[in-house]
Amino acid sequence: MPTPIHSKHLADPWRLWKLLLSLCLVAGVILRVVNLEQKLYWYDEAFTMLRISGHTEAEAVQAIPPNQVISVTQLAPYQKRGERGLIAGVSQTVRGLAQEEPQHTPLYYGLTRIWAELFGDSIAAIRSLSVLVSLLALPAMAWLCWELFGSELAAWLGTALLAVSPFQVIYAQEARPTALWTLTILLASAALLRALRLQTARSWGLYGGLFSLNLYAYLFSGLVAVAHAIYVLGLERRLSSTLRWFAGIMALSLLLFAPWLLAVAANSAQVDTVTDWLTVESRFGLLGWVKLWGYHLSLPFVDRGTLVLPLPLRLLLLLAHLVVRVSILVAFYRLWRYAPLRVWLFVTSLTLVPALMLTLPDLIAGGKRSTVPRYLVPVYIGFELALTGLLSGQLLAQSTQFKQRWRGYLWSGVTLLILAAGLLSSTAIAQSDTWWSKIHNQNVPVLAQQVNQTKRPLIISDAELGDLWALSHYLDPQVKLLLRPKCYACSFNRDLADQPYLPPIPAGFSDVFLYNPRPSEHWLSQLQQAPYPIKPLSEGFENWFWQIPQTGKPLGKPLDPPPA
Repeated sequence: MPTPIHSKHLADPWRLWKLLLSLCLVAGVILRVVNLEQKLYWYDEAFTMLRISGHTEAEAVQAIPPNQVISVTQLAPYQKRGERGLIAGVSQTVRGLAQEEPQHTPLYYGLTRIWAELFGDSIAAIRSLSVLVSLLALPAMAWLCWELFGSELAAWLGTALLAVSPFQVIYAQEARPTALWTLTILLASAALLRALRLQTARSWGLYGGLFSLNLYAYLFSGLVAVAHAIYVLGLERRLSSTLRWFAGIMALSLLLFAPWLLAVAANSAQVDTVTDWLTVESRFGLLGWVKLWGYHLSLPFVDRGTLVLPLPLRLLLLLAHLVVRVSILVAFYRLWRYAPLRVWLFVTSLTLVPALMLTLPDLIAGGKRSTVPRYLVPVYIGFELALTGLLSGQLLAQSTQFKQRWRGYLWSGVTLLILAAGLLSSTAIAQSDTWWSKIHNQNVPVLAQQVNQTKRPLIISDAELGDLWALSHYLDPQVKLLLRPKCYACSFNRDLADQPYLPPIPAGFSDVFLYNPRPSEHWLSQLQQAPYPIKPLSEGFENWFWQIPQTGKPLGKPLDPPPA
């Protein structure tokens, strides 16, 4: 058993805390399963479904006949699991991922393909895998807090903070690998602390197996590897059996991960192509960076999103934002000042290493790697551990002195405020159909509803397939499509990205719409030269959804031959 930081046992007052924290855990479980099927289906999840279909995006684009009207159902085969057997299906999933998106490691997608075989490929069924993984993260967090702090209250509190974390609830309900990455980071980190404590071959073997899973869960697990290495080197400054064990296990884990590293290296040009959006010039001033990291500090604990709340709740969340940010700064200060090396070095390494390795390239060369919350999972875990150490320590530091007693009351209030803000934020997220993480496609259901209400609609689009799949999920089968889709992960039609697709429009449709949710300025300027009248569908959609008034006869000029 690890040596506790605080030697006092939980007294009777902590029974009430354990009851409160238990209620938070129950609420966190419920919030992860509420409204699961009604959540917005969007671009990224469409690519998850593409991967488990066993097809590639290139195959999907090539299957769309040029300049021909097709039905919505013709897009469906690329949004459900493939018909081949389980082993062949997983193999196709991994092969397509390696070919088109090698920056995504295969563990989540392979598991999702197996999950779909067992439980079906409805969006609720696919998302339920993330729900399960996120629930497993709760005992994993308790294990990590116990190994790190040696305190029962810290284990309870850390688990409760994770349970009501709005960031965790968001990604627990999304068919993407973020929840799995969270779980594997927690398990690998707890296993490392256990191996350092026990120093047995079995404990080091457990760490090696869990860290290998962590590598296959997310490519940015390399940042976690660096953090773990700095931690072990900081504890063992001389060559020892611990260092030899750690070096051997890390080398073996990297060797097991080598096949995917080779796939990434072999397709490095493809990786550069599909991640070029991260290197787009996005420089911040000093104030911009302060605001960004203030946002990151509070996001794991409180998140209002764009909700319009009553004034008392707005004030509560604003106060919680401020209290969380100050508390985390105080937590790191107290860790560095008072906590043992094995505690503060672990939390600091897990937090600062990924933060610096994502932020420095943005500062030096420009980009927005550090602005993407899902890349900062280990940083957010570090924030939660720091706050857990602070709050549990203050709550346990009971004293008969008046000053110390009131300090306990103060930190009890802070703990209650943070838990309440997390619970309120997570409840709002669970009840909402969309959130900031899906803002790109948030208007798709409204648009689809307007299209579905027409008699014989036609949608013309040169959007990316991910956006078209997201839209088609909400369209009725009678809707027809005339497409020249662009590729995200393949090369088709990339050279036509800034040229609006304006084909001749066949007669026989009651309403014709033009759809492009990512128009460039050049694309919009070219749209002004359309061979037929085009007007925005309605206010709010003027930049990416238009209507083409019908005259009862074909419109437009003949098309040039489609590109080879």
